[in-house]
Amino acid sequence: MRWKIETVNKKIREDEKLQEVISYLFFGGMTTVVNFIVFF
Repeated sequence: MRWKIETVNKKIREDEKLQEVISYLFFGGMTTVVNFIVFF
């Protein structure tokens, strides 16, 4: 049973990492778009 809990925790950690990457790309893209609009 314990290994199952650890597997779930590992998956949750991976999902959090994925969300970090998505939000990083999202904010990076937004910044690029804003800069693009400001400069052009």
